[in-house]
Amino acid sequence: MPDHPRIRPAGDDAVTLDRVQPGASCRILQVTPEGSPSAARLEALGVTPGTRVRLVQRRPTLVLEIGGTTLAIERDLGRTIRVRLENTSSA
Repeated sequence: MPDHPRIRPAGDDAVTLDRVQPGASCRILQVTPEGSPSAARLEALGVTPGTRVRLVQRRPTLVLEIGGTTLAIERDLGRTIRVRLENTSSA
């Protein structure tokens, strides 16, 4: 059975969104569990695999920037989103 085209395997450098530091940019790898009501809600908001997001704040809720949109989500929901940090140079 071929891999699902929307899900990439999460490697060692993948973390959940709630663990990302504010200001960091990342790519969404996976929203779990796939097909759940929360995954469908996130997809409707543009939170889908392959999307680049920047975390603005972690508390009291997670605040994300996706393109020109700012979105606040619950921390528990952030634990369902696997991301890979993008390389950003601060040299």
